[in-house]
Formats: sequence, structure tokens, C-alpha cells
Amino acid sequence: MSAGDLVIITGASGNLGFKVLVLALQAGYNARVAFVVVVDILASDAYTSAVQGVKYIIHCASPITSGITEDFDNKIIQPALKGTTNILEAAYKSSGISRIVITSSIVAVIPFKEIFSQSGTTFDGSMKVPYNSGPYKTEFEAYAESKVRALAFSHQFAAEKKPGFDIINIMPSLRELR
Repeated sequence: MSAGDLVIITGASGNLGFKVLVLALQAGYNARVAFVVVVDILASDAYTSAVQGVKYIIHCASPITSGITEDFDNKIIQPALKGTTNILEAAYKSSGISRIVITSSIVAVIPFKEIFSQSGTTFDGSMKVPYNSGPYKTEFEAYAESKVRALAFSHQFAAEKKPGFDIINIMPSLRELR
């Protein structure tokens, strides 16, 4: 990335997205923040106009745990999956985009049941967590599934469409966000 290039940051109204925005501006990038221009991330054309003219995309927008107790699929999983789907599709239809960074989570590569255990198992970036079709016992379990599905989709998208841009998935942990 070069200072002065235009980057769109989705989810800049959240803690992580706002920190990314601040760091991008401090580094000299021009930033477009998607909370201003995206009304509904579930709409198939949600990001079409937002990505026009950008060179880089940093996709931080995703539902987080916030006390949701029901309808996990519609309130957590589908918005995370559709947000990732829609940003990748919009980028694919646009020109000039060089790289997309998608904020995922360690829960996409470490099975949910292992997150809080002390099994001693070593996990790395080659791990694939299988889909969990539910029912989900907790909001965090649904959040983990949303990250599993979005990561799987980004890998499938890259393999099938072979876009002219890089797709980078980062896997922060809760500790890294503090």
C-alpha cells in the first residue's frame, strides 16, 4: 500500500474499524468509510458504488456479540456472510482494486469447543473448521460460525473467480484487540 492511495474501510463505526481508520489516516492514506455510504450490507449491490475508485479494501464490518438471544442466523451469520460476499462481488465487478483485507477471527480456524479448552493442540492457518448448522447454544457460537462461513466463502471465491486482486484474511484474537 502506498500513502495517498484510496482505501475503503467497512465497519469504521466499530472499535476495530475505527482503529484501522485512524492508523490508515496516520499513515497518509485517503480513506472512505463505508458506514457513510452503505445502507444495507445484506443488499446484493450494497458496496457497488462504495468501492468505485478505491485501490484497497479493508473489510471490518461484521456483527459482533452484543446480547442477541434469538434468530442467530438472521442477526449474526447471514449479515457476516452477505457482507463478505457483497464486498468481494463488488470488488470483482470494479476495476483498480489491488488488495482486500478481510477481518476474520481465530474462531474461523480453531474449533469453537477448543477456544476455551486447554487441550494443548497446536492450530495454524491451514486449519479448516467444519460448518455447524446449529442450533447454536450461545451468541458467541453463532458468531464463530459466521466467521467460519465468511472465511470459507472468501477461499471459494478466490479459487473459483481468480480475481485480479489479493484476498488476505486476518485472524485476530480477543487479546489482540485490547
